Amino acid sequence: MIRHGLWGNDRVLRLFERQRGRFTDARVHESLVCDGETRVLEGILVHDSVDSPEDARSKARRYAFLGAEALRARGRGGALQGGVHAGWSFVRGYLLRAGFLDGRFGLTLARLNAAGTFWKYHWAALPEAKWEQLRASLSASELNAPFVSNAQSSS
Repeated sequence: MIRHGLWGNDRVLRLFERQRGRFTDARVHESLVCDGETRVLEGILVHDSVDSPEDARSKARRYAFLGAEALRARGRGGALQGGVHAGWSFVRGYLLRAGFLDGRFGLTLARLNAAGTFWKYHWAALPEAKWEQLRASLSASELNAPFVSNAQSSS
């Protein structure tokens, strides 16, 4: 179980009445908007968001591509920006948010988050022909797949 870094100790609204909640339209990092009061449950809700290292890499690629689309639409991106943002992502997740306390998994996740951040900025600045090649390399099913894993939550 990951307890630190950018994936640990994340407070996310998970349980809600369908009539009182709706998701935002954001393609990346969508959030839940709930009408009325919300509360924090005591304890830990175990949520297996990835099945394997391959699943984590695949999701990182999808998030990076969708993030690159948003950056591209705003005219932002580039390898230099990607390097700076990726470096900060690693430092923040591994050192400042104590990802190192999760051992090799914390290091792996910090590296994966940094790589995804770099891809996002680098891909956003690709020339149109290269951008279309990248889009074609990611299947439509891969780009539109839900970001929910097939893993079963443990109790």
